[in-house]
Amino acid sequence: MDDRTDITPEQFEQGVANLLQTVDSGAKWFYWIVGLSLINAVIAAFKGGVSFVIGLNSALIISAAAGEATDATLKGVLFTISLVFIAVFGIIGYLAVKRRHWALLTGFVLYVIDTLFILIMIPGGVDLGLILNAGFHLFALWGIFQAIRANSLLIKLERLVAEAKRETALAGATPGVPPPPYNPIEGQLRNEPPMPKE
Repeated sequence: MDDRTDITPEQFEQGVANLLQTVDSGAKWFYWIVGLSLINAVIAAFKGGVSFVIGLNSALIISAAAGEATDATLKGVLFTISLVFIAVFGIIGYLAVKRRHWALLTGFVLYVIDTLFILIMIPGGVDLGLILNAGFHLFALWGIFQAIRANSLLIKLERLVAEAKRETALAGATPGVPPPPYNPIEGQLRNEPPMPKE
């Protein structure tokens, strides 16, 4: 007895579209992190006293140190280091949106480390700001984690499609054996419209 569940090409395409949307949404968390971290860095450097909870804690701490520094050179160096941290996340975000799996994984790990700055500080005293910061960091991490899972599935699907293409080519090259029907999912996995069957 065959227990396989058949799905239509339309259902398959919709599933792929959902996975692509999940990757895109999760990867764009890095853009939010970068934008808000940049604002936090400028505010902290000028001793503004406020910050967005989803920004990078590491960059915020360094920028705050820059704001407290009395030496102009040290202030500039610290603020530059903060901007470098933010720029790294910007590059990661750009590559993550392009579905570079290593970028998603690297960004996730780095943001986990950044979150630890706050989680370590919470036991020292209950502070609503710290709790909100940790909560929003964990929420963003969940979105990025979902993107990693979805992209892993897409990578597996791409491999299956590549294998199917090879089988199609072999079958089409065999005299008297008609090639299998065109797979309408192939183009969508690459964000391209499917090519018509020849």
